[in-house]
Amino acid sequence: MIAAAIFLTGCATTPAPKPVDDWALKLSPASLGATLQQSQHLTMTYNGQSTELDGLIEVTPTQIQVALIKFGRRILTLRYDGTRLDETKDVMVPAEVNGARILSDLQLVYWPRASIIAQLPSGYELLEKDMRPVDGPLVRILLHNKQTIATVDYGNPRNQKAPITLNNAQFNYIMTIAPQ
Repeated sequence: MIAAAIFLTGCATTPAPKPVDDWALKLSPASLGATLQQSQHLTMTYNGQSTELDGLIEVTPTQIQVALIKFGRRILTLRYDGTRLDETKDVMVPAEVNGARILSDLQLVYWPRASIIAQLPSGYELLEKDMRPVDGPLVRILLHNKQTIATVDYGNPRNQKAPITLNNAQFNYIMTIAPQ
């Protein structure tokens, strides 16, 4: 969901710095340990410009499906069975939009820490910090060689509808997910 919105804001002509390492998570659907069906409202910010999309996610033990919708039109569909990633893009979605990056961001946000850690290559770490003096946010931090790659702020974990913010320092974008 992430990368798609970046390029749909009209920022596709502004080149992003080449990341040092563009490794991505590719966890099995079953490693989520649950099923998930959720509609979301996404706000993407890249180079100071924002755009909004709607997203649909469905995860079963055998498949992950993601659909992105803009102006009532499905612009991207992903299907991942744990081995093969299939993408269908509308003509308005630039070729640079990367389904593997979208899948990786989705898994960084929703998959259990243990499932992610089991797949991290050498040099990567995943930290979780409980910032709650009482009901403060839980924050997840992905590091590569001690450098922050991405952070996920879960806001108020007691509220299932609370927005989640992913800040990807490696690719320079922020995504806010508001579950519907």
